[in-house]
Amino acid sequence: MKTHVEFQSDAFPPYDHREDETNPGRYGRRLAEFLVRGLQAKGLEPL
Repeated sequence: MKTHVEFQSDAFPPYDHREDETNPGRYGRRLAEFLVRGLQAKGLEPL
């Protein structure tokens, strides 16, 4: 079972002011927000 996915996309650019809040060179907040909205639209709620 895969425990992670890896891809590149220009659809989820990093937030400019968040570099000091994340691991340098690692971005995912916009993707996470996109996934949360999509899951909520299907009736799922985040923990």
